[in-house]
Order: sequence, then structure tokens, then C-alpha cells
Amino acid sequence: PVASGLDSPRGLAFLPNGTLVVAEAGHGGDVVIPNGPSLGLTGQVSKVNLATGAHTPVVTGLFSGVDPEGGAIGIDGLSTQGGRLLGIMGVFPQAFAGADCAALPNAPSDCSAVMAAARAQAGALMKFTPSGASEQIANVGAHDYQFTVDNPGGSTFGSELDANPYGLLAAPGGTYVADAGANTLDWVSNDGQISVVHRFPVPHPAEPFPSDAVPTCVARAGGHLVVADLAGRIWKVTGSNAALISGPTGDSYTGGNHFTGCVGDGAGNVYVVSMFNGLFPAPNVAQTGSVVKVTSSGDVSTVAGGLVFPNGITAGPDGALYVSVGSISNNGGIVRITL
Repeated sequence: PVASGLDSPRGLAFLPNGTLVVAEAGHGGDVVIPNGPSLGLTGQVSKVNLATGAHTPVVTGLFSGVDPEGGAIGIDGLSTQGGRLLGIMGVFPQAFAGADCAALPNAPSDCSAVMAAARAQAGALMKFTPSGASEQIANVGAHDYQFTVDNPGGSTFGSELDANPYGLLAAPGGTYVADAGANTLDWVSNDGQISVVHRFPVPHPAEPFPSDAVPTCVARAGGHLVVADLAGRIWKVTGSNAALISGPTGDSYTGGNHFTGCVGDGAGNVYVVSMFNGLFPAPNVAQTGSVVKVTSSGDVSTVAGGLVFPNGITAGPDGALYVSVGSISNNGGIVRITL
């Protein structure tokens, strides 16, 4: 362990000066949508002192929501490139289009500010400065939600309309974004133009584990682009095409890895976080996840197990892997895995 006391920690990244930063999706707030999430401005990006474990907020006041099942939505992935720090916000602004503070029971005094932030930030690709300022590059969630409206049928559940930008990889000229709701890999140019690179197919029937592809992360490995998804698959993406490297391919699904974060190395290996192993966890059943190594030929081996709701991963300048754990808890943390 290198840090604790983090509020739903997700993506991780190292700044050029060697400082580790972590995305904290937050714990929602006092604005409660009936039969929906509680909303607030508790999301943030923090820097972590690896020697002491202390963590200090750098960017604060980001949109955060907690759904009725207890999972936080907010800032997820982080990535750096050329001195830039980028973050991606979850869900999509259309989800809050009809929310009206005047119609909410016992709406708090900050309701209007919270709802304005939800509509502005949900689904946004953000650029952060060392001083804590933020700038929106493009709203990927809004674009991808409309993509599912215009291109139905890309879901296990039929014409499900959804978007949830989740993982990202900054690159020269723009940023790749994996959208876990729209099941797409997007390219966002530095001037904010969005295009869909690839839409990932439905992996298996609805039972026993109902899921779309749910692409969650994108990385470089050995010079090529890879995407991992919650269905336990690793894809090599070339141009607009995606070829399966590893994962279940049959007509039935019996359990396995459920990937949420990935990082590659120069040899073509991908280190992937599996949030939990086996089928989707039943209520009140202890379930742990792992980090697995997937080679370019598709061989899979476990690097570390016994991790509680791990989520994001990055490689440090020391050659170790850093993984966020307790990602749906307000007492989450970061662990270092020495290879």
C-alpha cells in the first residue's frame, strides 16, 4: 500500500516530474434525484506523495454522482502527454436534461450549481493545469449518446441508448477515449473534433452474465493500440479494425476477468486490472480482483490477486505498477506492485 483514504479512486497517471496523480470519483452529494443518483461536487484529482502516502487535492469541485446501488460516477480515467494532464468524466449530459431543482423534494441551496455542473461536465474530456484550473476539450458523452440514438442495435439489450466515457490515452494530436456505455473507441482531436474509431461487438448472450462489450481502457503496447473491456477481452486496434488478442469467444459465458484498466510495455505485454474474477458478484458475497499480464500472443497470467475492487493502473518511473483499489469506497487507496 502507498496511499489510503481516497474517495472512489479510479484512474492514475504520472506527471512528467514524477508526481503520481489520482482521479477520485467522489461520493455524490445532497441533490437527490428520485429513483436516481445523489449528486454533488465531490469529485477531484489529487497528487500523492509516494514517500508518506499523503494526498493533496489539485483539482476540486468536479461533478460526482452515486447511484442507488452505491457506485460512484464522475471522473474516471487520467492520462498525460507532452506535459498535459487530461481526465474523462463519466455518463452523458442528456441524462440530466430534464432535472429541475424546483421539482425536487428538499432541494439544497446549491442544487442549481450542482445541476449546472452535471450538465456541463458529464461525459466531458477535460484538461487540467497545475494550478487546478480545468478546461473542457469536448463532450464525448454527449456525442456518443447521440451516436447510439443514430446507430441503434449495438447492445445486448437491443436499442439501449447510453454513453459512459471511461478510459483514455493522450497522444500527439489528440486523445483516444474508450466509452463503456456506447461500446466505442473514439478519437478526440486537440481542437475538440470527435470521431468513432470502432464500435465493439456484443460478446455473448444475455445469460448468465448480461453485458455489452463495455470497453473501459485503452493503452499502447509494443507500438500498437490495445483496448480492454468488461467482458474480459483484449483487442488490438489497427485503423478502424479490432482483432481479438485474448478473451472468451464462445456462445456462452461462464465467468473470468472483468477488465477496467490497462497499461502496456515496450515488449507488447499488457497489464490489465480485473475488477472482480468469476461471474458478477452476488450481494454480500466477498469478491476480489486481480492484475493479469496478457502477452502479444494472448497468453494470460496472474500478476497479483486479492485486490478489493481494483480499477485503474499505471506504470511508474521506478518500473512498478500502481493500482487504485477500493474504487467504490470513500476509503479507497493505491497499491504498488513490483514486477
